Amino acid sequence: MQTSSVSHLKAHLSEMLRAVKAGEDVLVLEHRRPVALIRPYSGDSTVLREPTATYTPRHLSPLTTKDPRDTLSAERAERW
Repeated sequence: MQTSSVSHLKAHLSEMLRAVKAGEDVLVLEHRRPVALIRPYSGDSTVLREPTATYTPRHLSPLTTKDPRDTLSAERAERW
């Protein structure tokens, strides 16, 4: 079993996950005290949760009918 501090785990997460995938447990320490145990998942490797909703795109109407360039020109003219 490997041990790793939280800061080391954050810096080397990919490396630690490779070790876990290879079958090794990783004990996570915070200030030298155990806080978590990361171990390989032994269940079915399929998707854990199916999507519950589908995305349907819709047309959004513009917030304004004015041309933004006209508004910008008017604001700049007021400053000069």
